Amino acid sequence: MANRKDSVRIASFLIIGLVPLWLMSCAGNEGDPTGTAGTTGSAGTTGSGNTSGAAGATGIAGTTGAGNTSGAAGTTGTGNTSGVAGTTGSGNTTGSAGTTGTGNTSGAAGTTGEAGTTGSAGVTGSAGTTGTAGRGGTTGTAGRGGTTGTAGSAGGRGGTTGTAGTTGTAGSGTAGTTGGGGTTGVACPAGTTAEYGCGAPRTMGSMGCSMSVNVSTGYNRRMGMRMWPPIAAYGGQVVQSWTPASGGVWTSFDAAASQYGKPTDIWMQICIFAQQGVTAAEVQKMITNARAHSTPTTRIWITGQPTYETGHTCSLAGAGGTELTDMRAREANNPANGVYYAGTFKIDSTKGEVSSDTCHASSAGELTLGDQFIAKFGK
Repeated sequence: MANRKDSVRIASFLIIGLVPLWLMSCAGNEGDPTGTAGTTGSAGTTGSGNTSGAAGATGIAGTTGAGNTSGAAGTTGTGNTSGVAGTTGSGNTTGSAGTTGTGNTSGAAGTTGEAGTTGSAGVTGSAGTTGTAGRGGTTGTAGRGGTTGTAGSAGGRGGTTGTAGTTGTAGSGTAGTTGGGGTTGVACPAGTTAEYGCGAPRTMGSMGCSMSVNVSTGYNRRMGMRMWPPIAAYGGQVVQSWTPASGGVWTSFDAAASQYGKPTDIWMQICIFAQQGVTAAEVQKMITNARAHSTPTTRIWITGQPTYETGHTCSLAGAGGTELTDMRAREANNPANGVYYAGTFKIDSTKGEVSSDTCHASSAGELTLGDQFIAKFGK
């Protein structure tokens, strides 16, 4: 019995002594799982009291892409690195396992910027109106088109609206000027031109005084055929000779009209003596009588006496007399009534073109006047 009790005691001591040794050999394996970076931490080593693995910091959110037409998507934030593993506490007690570091969240994607809207196009300016037809009326310049509005710039938050284009300025056509005298409708000979057009032979009558005879003589010497030949009876027949409705100088006019036919055109020269001068009403009476002795549609081309170089005066017309006849001719211009101012004739006494009476043309002056008539009315 005593031996049995001793055996039990020995066995108990052995058990009591071996259990701690067994427990100590197993203690290092119980603190195994540790926090991993992003996943589970590596196993903690034995040390002083175990600290938990630091949680991973949250990843920085991706920045928003700068918009252009469409904003570029933001890039994804960089993932957090793994949390540091907790170390196992030394000593007989097992260190607590390190906690798993918080996994990084992905940075939120940048939102796509709304596309900028395109600016409205500028309205095109209206075309300029065409000038009223006359001789040389120019067409109005077309309005320049409005410029297109600048496209809105695109941004992450939506592009701003483009500036609207400006409206083009409307062109304004310059009205055409009233056409000059109508032409006779007969083509000029090949290689020639005339300021007021050409006509058929002997279809242009004449009215005037001895200075108109100077012109028709020079024209005849240049082989001009459109106007009647010189009529000597016109010598001295100033305005007042033409204001009666018939008789006098009209007899010579009617004789020529009978010989060559009623004229389609008449060249009328206003001639004066200084003592009598000329009024606008007298010129209108001449025009009325001319139509009565030709046709209602006969065109009348009106001029004053020949002019001269500066400082020269025709003694028969008196100081300023030549200028007065040109003024009355200009005043009578009335294209709507078939009456046309036909400019001036000019001779120069310093070139031997004026006779000794200071008014009439010399032989050389007649040719100068004849050439000027051809330039106006053709041969």
